[in-house]
Amino acid sequence: MRAYFPFILLMLAVAGCQKPEPQKPPNFLFVLIDTLRADHVGTLGYNQPTTPFIDSLAADGRVFENALSQAPWTGASMASLWTSRYPSESGAYVLPDSDGRVWLGKTSSTKLNEELPTVAELLSEFGYDTIAVVTNSYAGEHFDLLRGYGVTRSGFANAAKATDKAIAELDARTENGSDQPFFLYVHYIDPHEPTFPPESYRSLFPSRDGEPHERRHERWAYGREVDPEDADFKSFRDHKINLYDASIRFVDSQIERLSDELERRGLLDSTVFIIASDHGEEFWDHRQFELETHLDPRGSSGVGHGHSLFNQLIHVPLILTGPGITRARVAAPVRNLDIAPTILTLAGVDVADRGFRGTSLLETAEELSRLRLDRFSESLAYGVEAQSLTRDGWKFIRYRETKTGKTEFLFDVSIDKSESREISNQNAAKVAEMRSAVDSILAGMERTRSSDATIDEETRNQLQALGYIDPTNSPESEILEARIDFSEGPGSDTQLISGFYQHEDRFRWISGSARAILGRPQAANSWRIRGWVDLASHGLEKLGLAITLDGKEPSVHEVATSGPFLIEGALPESDGDNVALDLTCDHEFVPAERREMSSRDSRRLCVIIYQIEVF
Repeated sequence: MRAYFPFILLMLAVAGCQKPEPQKPPNFLFVLIDTLRADHVGTLGYNQPTTPFIDSLAADGRVFENALSQAPWTGASMASLWTSRYPSESGAYVLPDSDGRVWLGKTSSTKLNEELPTVAELLSEFGYDTIAVVTNSYAGEHFDLLRGYGVTRSGFANAAKATDKAIAELDARTENGSDQPFFLYVHYIDPHEPTFPPESYRSLFPSRDGEPHERRHERWAYGREVDPEDADFKSFRDHKINLYDASIRFVDSQIERLSDELERRGLLDSTVFIIASDHGEEFWDHRQFELETHLDPRGSSGVGHGHSLFNQLIHVPLILTGPGITRARVAAPVRNLDIAPTILTLAGVDVADRGFRGTSLLETAEELSRLRLDRFSESLAYGVEAQSLTRDGWKFIRYRETKTGKTEFLFDVSIDKSESREISNQNAAKVAEMRSAVDSILAGMERTRSSDATIDEETRNQLQALGYIDPTNSPESEILEARIDFSEGPGSDTQLISGFYQHEDRFRWISGSARAILGRPQAANSWRIRGWVDLASHGLEKLGLAITLDGKEPSVHEVATSGPFLIEGALPESDGDNVALDLTCDHEFVPAERREMSSRDSRRLCVIIYQIEVF
C-alpha cells in the first residue's frame, strides 16, 4: 500500500472558507457531461427542467457563470483541462492537410504530449486511487488522455450503464479494503448525438408539433443544407433540441443516483463534487454566418460542434461543491484550464513551478474578478486554424482564411450575448488591441507535437456511430459495392458504418439506428432491404422502419408480420458515386440471452438484415 500522505495544510489558506477543514485529503467525483452548453443548464438560466439535481448541487456550491473551454471538441478540450495548457501546447490536436484544412477523423491527429503530467498522474503519485469511466473514445486512449488512472472502464455506454460501471468500481474499492482517497472521473456522452434517451425522459420534453420524437431526429446528416424557413426543418430542429434536453435530464438523474450511492457509503461529505463539460453544441445558431464564411470541409453549416468558437460551443457549466468549497456564484471569467490547479490545490499537491496556464479557482469571487482572466480558445476539429479571445466584455475571433477573405471578427458580448452583431469595422482600435493580445499568447506558446493518434477498428466503429467519421463526405471516397449480401460474407467495415452487430451465418442484427454506404451504379434508381423481424420480441403488432437516403427526408415502412420482410423505394437524384442509407427503428428490444456483439454495450436489437442493395 502506498504511504499515506500528511494532512493538507494548504486547505487553511482557502479564502473565506466557513466549513471545518477536512481531516484528510478529500475524495473527488469529477463528472464530465459531454456536449453540454451552459445555456441549457437550469442554474445558468435555462427555462426547461433539464438539470434539477445539478441545480440542487449548485445551490450549496460554487457556480462559475462564465467558464469557457479551450477548444470546441473533446480531444483538444480534455487535453487542455487535464494539463492546464492550451491545446497547441498539449500536443492533442488535428493536423491540417496540404490545403490547411483540418477534418477530425480524416486528417491526422496527434496524442497528448507525454512529457506533460496530467491531473490523474499527479494525484496517483500523491496516493490517490484514480478511476476513470469514459464513454467517448476521444476522451480516452485515442489521444492518450487516460494516463495516470489505475482503473479505466472505457467504451460506449449510456448514462445508466456508465453509472453502473462507476458504482461497480466503488464496490470494488470496498471489497479491496482501500483506505486511500479516490479520484473518480465519470464521462457521460448522452447529450452528444445520436441523442435518443429513454422514453420516460423523452416524454418530459414534448415538441411543439405534438408529434412523438422519432429515431430520425437523433442525428443530422452533415453536408445537408437547409432552408431555415422550411416547416419540416423547423420541426426537425425542435425535435432535435428537445431530445438534447431530454438526454441532459437523463444524465442528471444518473448523477443523482451516483450521489446517492456515495451518501449510502458515507462518502458524500468527504467528496468534492465537480460538474463540468468539454464543449457545447450548436443548433443552427450561427448558420448564416458560417455558411457565408467558414471553410468546413464537411460542407456543413451551423450544427454540431468542433467547427467554430462561438459561445454555443465553448461556454460550459462549471460547478464545485463539497469540503473546502465556499458557496458562491462567480461571474468572473474563468477557464477549463483552471480546473487542474483547483483540483490539485484541494488535494494538497503543490502546483507551483509546474508551468500551468490556469489558476486555482478557490479564491473569493472578488479576487477572481480582480484577476480579469483572459479566456483564449483555439483548435478547431473542422475547418482552418482559428483562435478566439474573450476579454473585458469583448470577443475576438480570428481565422487563418475564410470564404470572403475577412478573417477577424469582433463582438461586444457584454450586451450581445448571442454574438449576432459583428462590429469589427466600427472598432478598429479594439480589433488591433485584441489581435495583439492573441499574437502575444501565441508567441508565448511552445507548440508541441507528440506521436500520431491511430484508430483501431473498435474505436473507429464508436467514432462512426457518434458521427465523427463519415466516409460519404470524404474527398477520397471510393466507389463501393452496390449490394451487401450477408449470405456471402460479413461485409466491409468501409461500408457498414454503424449499428451492425456481429455476422452470424448469413445475416447481421442491427441496433435501433444503423448506417451503411453503398455504391451507386450509373443507371441505379432504386434501393431494397431484405430482412427478418420477430414482433413478439418487440411486444408489438407492427414495427416502423424509417429509411433516410443521403440525408433527405425519410420514408417510413411498417412491418406488420413476424418473419421475412422486404422494403424498397426510389433513390433520390444525385450525381454521387455512393449513397448513404440510414435505417432507424421505432422500437428496440434487449434479447433474453445476450449475444456476443462487436458494437454498443447496450446491445439493443431491432431486426435481422440479410441484404441491402441499390439497383
